[in-house]
Amino acid sequence: MIAINAKSPEADDLQRPKASGHSFNPKLYRKGCVLSAELIRILLSRRSLAILFAFEVVSIAWFALLGRSVQGNLQYLLHVDDHIMHMAAFMTAGLTAFLLWPPMESTALLFVGAASIEIVQRFIPGRESSLADFAASLSGGALGAAAALIVAASLRSQFAAAGHSGPRQ
Repeated sequence: MIAINAKSPEADDLQRPKASGHSFNPKLYRKGCVLSAELIRILLSRRSLAILFAFEVVSIAWFALLGRSVQGNLQYLLHVDDHIMHMAAFMTAGLTAFLLWPPMESTALLFVGAASIEIVQRFIPGRESSLADFAASLSGGALGAAAALIVAASLRSQFAAAGHSGPRQ
């Protein structure tokens, strides 16, 4: 067995990971972490999330009210059921809503949105309204809320470990 002195070059090699044959540069590593944290802060800013949420709402409304043929084609291509489409759409909207607003407001917004779609579909020729679709939408919103809680907790711990305050308001 070979003992390695903490001040020997061998110990230095063991403490510094090498990637692609290049030596590890702590300054560049810290700079990369800061840039990654800054990018996450920008992407999770209220403005970015609000723009994303607006896009999600417009997409959900278009598919629900006007995009019957496109929705059918998409379901056929992806081999998914209508209820899975409802869950996926409301899961993404739920995730974004719960990152943007407090839980009560987010829950109310998702509930009213899902109910409104089903009510309006009753009056559109060729569209069907169903309680199962409503339940699938609410289930997707709940999954999105759970994902938002996990994401928020993970980001809080990562920002705290890095000494940052978190996403920009």
